[in-house]
Amino acid sequence: MKNVTLKKIVYFILFILFTLWIERINFIWLGFNATPTRQIFNIAFILMVASLLLVIPNPEVQFWFEVGLLSFQILISALNINLIKTNGELFFWDMLALFEEGRQAAQVEELTLKFLTGYIFVMLFFIAIRFGLLYLLKIINKTYIPKNISKLKNLVISFVAFAVVLFSGIIINSVSYNKLIKSVENATQAEILLSDANLYQTFYQPELALKTFGSYTYYIKGLSYYFGTETGSEALLTMIDQYLSSGVPETNEFTGISEGNNVIVMLLESFEFFAIHEDLTPNLYKLFYQDGLLLTHYYGKTKTDMAEGLSIMGSYPATGSIYTGFSQNVYPQSLPNMIRNNTDISLIKSYHNNEGSFFNRTVAHPRFGFDELIDVTQMPGVKQTKFWVNSDYEMLLDKVEDMIPGDNTPFFTYITTFVMHGGYQRRAAFQEYYDHFDEIGFYPEDEAFDKAMRTYIAAAMDLDRAIGLLFERLEETGHLDDTTIFFFGDHNAYYSNLSYIMSGIKKEYVTLIEQYHFPAVIYDTKMKAKANQLGIEVIDKFTTAADVTPTILNLLGIEYNPLEYVGYDVFSPVETVLISKLGGIFNHLFYSTDGIETWSNVETTTEEELAKFHESVLSTMLRTQFTQLIYQVNYYSLDRYRDDPSPSS
Repeated sequence: MKNVTLKKIVYFILFILFTLWIERINFIWLGFNATPTRQIFNIAFILMVASLLLVIPNPEVQFWFEVGLLSFQILISALNINLIKTNGELFFWDMLALFEEGRQAAQVEELTLKFLTGYIFVMLFFIAIRFGLLYLLKIINKTYIPKNISKLKNLVISFVAFAVVLFSGIIINSVSYNKLIKSVENATQAEILLSDANLYQTFYQPELALKTFGSYTYYIKGLSYYFGTETGSEALLTMIDQYLSSGVPETNEFTGISEGNNVIVMLLESFEFFAIHEDLTPNLYKLFYQDGLLLTHYYGKTKTDMAEGLSIMGSYPATGSIYTGFSQNVYPQSLPNMIRNNTDISLIKSYHNNEGSFFNRTVAHPRFGFDELIDVTQMPGVKQTKFWVNSDYEMLLDKVEDMIPGDNTPFFTYITTFVMHGGYQRRAAFQEYYDHFDEIGFYPEDEAFDKAMRTYIAAAMDLDRAIGLLFERLEETGHLDDTTIFFFGDHNAYYSNLSYIMSGIKKEYVTLIEQYHFPAVIYDTKMKAKANQLGIEVIDKFTTAADVTPTILNLLGIEYNPLEYVGYDVFSPVETVLISKLGGIFNHLFYSTDGIETWSNVETTTEEELAKFHESVLSTMLRTQFTQLIYQVNYYSLDRYRDDPSPSS
């Protein structure tokens, strides 16, 4: 048998060089630095993955596996470039469950493909070099290499090479990580939380983690977060015990003001301020600007599942998805479970007019504490459109009597709307709205933006009719004054660039905070009366979806441990910041990518405000880190939690 080991090693080196080249191109296209800040970690993970190539007996098979890996790397790059372009996020493993949304997005959003020319050149060059090396190796084999080496010897050499490369990667990674740990040995808590060591351990900022440690580190190490629950050491569990034990229940003027109320939470898909129109969406206008208590500084930089999860849990895993991971976890601290265990409310359901398999809601929502998720397959009155996005008005028309029962059964209803989801191409179901727009001259259908705006506002009018049905049912059943309702937008209307055009902000200007500013309002007549008594017209503190659960618990008078949540009650004097999984740390005054360097969009800010921002960053990071640990070790399932329960149990 001819010597194949040299060929395998040459192919291996070729793969290492080209995967680094592709990474460089990828980073440049994404607008990052040309290489990861801590490239050594990326090299370590590349070696660990590439070592597996050396155990493939046939070098030609090895080569085509390398082609496959490089192609997959290019595919991830293509996904990231288009995701960044579309909604500012990066691909992670939990997105594998979102094939349908990706397919729909690809149909309505123009994909960025021009960069593929560069990658095609790289791959052709890779293959061309391979054939050149084959010719060169034939000459070397004839001249310098013995013509026959035993199969066993080749096999032994291959496994030795595999072991050397694999353990080299492991050692490089371990040594590099130990250096990171040593760099913060004498650091303050603030320095530790903002360090690369903490970033490597938590990936709390995905984009920053990718920039710092590279694609291989981000995606290979990230697999452990995708699969969810891990076993915690005794020291780790003790640390969580001590952290939670220091939580003290808080009260204010609004604590228990709505005790005994029913509850409705409604997530408004892609809902922006320009969807609220006095004439076209009168129910929304009345709700947000007259009857409700407006949260003037409500912000979000999340996907729908994150916003939904934050509002149900008061937190969200810093890494991984609560919908597709953590399948064994129990959640006594969730809003549905807290309401079930501390009130007379017995009917606790969620509703969404898409198929429940999307975001794995059919499985996840009962885990979160809901009796069940009612999806579009259980809504015979909802016509499923060819476009995939369904009517909110039809959902309420079909299910409002179940959402708000007429027999005085206490209820908690969670509703995730759908109709305002993009894309915003013309929809046949909206013809009556288009005809009305023609009559009043609203956005004449001339430009692509005008067409998209007409569909967006038509969708808002559909939602408006749904809101009208909701309040009609509340009045009909006598629950208008004994129901607490929290309405909030999840993210911007990024399809067709509507949000960016309307705000005048280019999407690449990520530090301009106003593009993350959305409507949110609380309707509660008891709360509103108290607010009027105290002279409170709006809630003007910084708020996010994570504040929904603590706020409702406080209004209902349910005692809870504030350290189990990242968010705060909106009536609390304490403010959080938003640490977005899509990148960025911010409140309504300051934006940061790493918690250290900051930008402000406000003309005048004070040193005191900046210091308060940095203080809130550290507090929120600490809460995020501990809630992440709680998710990872399934803390609430452990005997130690049941033996020494927190207020949420």
